[in-house]
Parts: sequence; structure tokens; C-alpha cells
Amino acid sequence: MSSGEQRFRLPSVSLSVFRHGDELHFTMQHKNYNHVQQEDYRKVNKSRREQIRELLYDFKELDRGQLEDAEKLKSIGEWLFLNLLPEEFQKQIRELDVPLSIKTNDPSIPWEILHDTSDFLAMRLPLSRHLILKSAMGSINSIVDSVVGESNAPFRSLLIADPEENLAFAREERKILQPLFEKQGECDVLMGREATHEEVLHLLRRNEYSIIHFAGHMNYDEEDGTSYIRFLDRRILASDEVGRIVRGNPIVFLNACMADFRSETEGRPTPSQGRASIHIAESFAESFMMPTQQGMALAVISTMWKVPDDQGVVDLTF
Repeated sequence: MSSGEQRFRLPSVSLSVFRHGDELHFTMQHKNYNHVQQEDYRKVNKSRREQIRELLYDFKELDRGQLEDAEKLKSIGEWLFLNLLPEEFQKQIRELDVPLSIKTNDPSIPWEILHDTSDFLAMRLPLSRHLILKSAMGSINSIVDSVVGESNAPFRSLLIADPEENLAFAREERKILQPLFEKQGECDVLMGREATHEEVLHLLRRNEYSIIHFAGHMNYDEEDGTSYIRFLDRRILASDEVGRIVRGNPIVFLNACMADFRSETEGRPTPSQGRASIHIAESFAESFMMPTQQGMALAVISTMWKVPDDQGVVDLTF
């Protein structure tokens, strides 16, 4: 970067939550706001630990995606927000309108479901959690063991990047991931014009993948009610096409540009760009997760907000 260049970064807030014995230490840092930093802590006594344990059990017992679980999930998120976060932190978080990054050394508390009594933070803001440990909990080898361990199929990955040839960052992502995947086994790569409707479907039908990673744009067709990927030749791959042919039990990463997500109090998406975002994420996720005779995805990981196209703005790594 030359001396005359400046890298623009989105204003954001970093919330660090570190457990030390029976205390939770909180630090909030406002980036691009003169790095204002605030610290506080909360005692977690035996009674509080029991409450947390009961809440986590309730959280585990929720049926994924059932509407009747919405109020229970909200109550858990509200309890965590009101009982674990210091009051001054609660006040500042309620007023946030920028991305929030939560860094913690405690993997047991689902900070992603925090609810500020008005809305889930993850519905209102771009939100992420970074697990920071002194020793690694796992690596790609752990993924390989979990995916391949129950199957006789060897590790194999599919990497699709920048099919419209208009996302330089997606191409850089391919350069980073390809050697990582190739260390574990075979890696099929479709980048730019090499990623065609026919070739993607051909590989999905022919091979049983351990990991499928997509980096590029997604769109949503409101008339058809399906999300889709567009290729350079203008042909599209609809989400419902994928579910019928996926084989095995891959872990699927969808690193795609999404519209900002907004939800009404009843939990329905609003008729705006936010409506597209939940359909894009859920439609492809549901498509991969629907069981067929060939298989279904072990997990689908995707963004549910707009991801800036410029690497200099946001660095997103799965």
C-alpha cells in the first residue's frame, strides 16, 4: 500500500468476554471511534452457574426452526443479556448500529442469541463470535475426522469461486483455501468461467464431498420463491436443483453477498432487501439439509447480511 493510500474500515465494536475462575471480564472497544475502551466484570456464583446450566439445557432441547420455540429462544437470549452483561454495556449495545464482534474464551454460552428485549442482536446487527483459546480445540483435521470417520469415502472437497468473474476477493479466497483442502485429499476447483451450470451439477452428481465451499454472489427470485447462483453465461443454478442431487454428508460453506436482514416482531421477514436475505440463506441451507436417498449436508454455514465485496473493508474467514 503506497503512502498516499488509506484503507477504509467499517466502524465496528468489539466485545471481549473472558472467563477467569468465577468471574466474567468484559471489555468493549469502539473501533474508528478513537478506540474508546471500557472494562467491567461480573461474578458468576454457584447459583448463577446453575441458572446458566439450566438455560443451556433448554437451549439444547429446542427443536430447530419450530415456531413455538421462538418465545423460549427469546427468553433465553433476554436472560443472558440482562443477567450476564454489565448494565452500562447493555445500554451501549442497545444503541449500536454497527457490526458487533464478540470475542470469548468460553464456548459454552451462545452469545449469538443475545436479545436486548427489543430484538435479537443477530437480527439487528451483523454479529460474529470469535472463540479464543490458548490451545486449539480442533482444526481441519477434526472436520475431516468428523465427516469421513463414519464413511468409507475419502476426503474430497469442492471449491466454487467467483462464477461471474466480478469478485476479486472471492478469487483470493480460493487461493487461500485450495492448498488447505489439498493437504487433506482431492480438491475440485471451479473458478470464474470454469464454473458453469453443467459442470457444477456434474460434479455434485458424480462425487461425494466432505466439504463444499462457495464464494460469490447469490440472488433471490421472488416470483419463484427460490434463491440462485448466476454464472458468467447468464445461466442460473436454483437452490431446489441442489437438494435433489447432493451426495453424502458434506459440510457446506456459502460465503455469499447477502442483503441486510430485518424481522418483524412476529418473526416474519419484512418486504425489502431483508426479505431476500433470509430466503437466500434458508433456501440454500434447506436445500442442502433436506434428506434424500443420496444423502444430506451435515451442516450449512452462511452469512445472513450484506458482505462487502472489497477485502480492504471486511475480512471474512470461515
